[in-house]
Amino acid sequence: MQILDDASILTPALYASVILLVGVSAWALNARLTQKSKTFTSKRSLTIKEKLGGDAAIEAAVDEFYRRVPVDPQLAPFFAGFSIKHLKNHQRNFMNNAFTGNPGNLDLHDMMLKRHAKLFNERGLKAEHFDLVAGHLVATLQHLGVEPTVIGEAAAVVMSLRPAFEEGEQLAKFAKANENQA
Repeated sequence: MQILDDASILTPALYASVILLVGVSAWALNARLTQKSKTFTSKRSLTIKEKLGGDAAIEAAVDEFYRRVPVDPQLAPFFAGFSIKHLKNHQRNFMNNAFTGNPGNLDLHDMMLKRHAKLFNERGLKAEHFDLVAGHLVATLQHLGVEPTVIGEAAAVVMSLRPAFEEGEQLAKFAKANENQA
């Protein structure tokens, strides 16, 4: 400490260097503390899948959903001839994608159109049927005791796909009209 008190040793250039070094160190320390503080305070939001309860909850939801949907008189014709085991696998994959922040390279709208094309064209699948299916999903989640806010989040994701069913219905009508004119 004696050296710092001796003005003859602490030249203006050395003094400026010390101030600069202390300033840079303080800035770096502040930047580190700020970054650590952000790390601790900015936790990511839970996905809908996590809020539901993870893989086990998705599995339970798919099982309950497929206890309901194929026996609904308005929906049963769309499930005739299809393997429920196969459909459950597709539903599980869909829920895992849709409820975990859908990967950016996956176009769910296009996927829904393609996967349901035969049902639109051959069995008359319409947007109103989508509404019934969405209603069964909500009832399934209620039955499983999911919090209403989480059900709302899940329903919002699912309902965002309704335009694909509206489009599929319109494309099927257009195809049928063209077929009748030919």
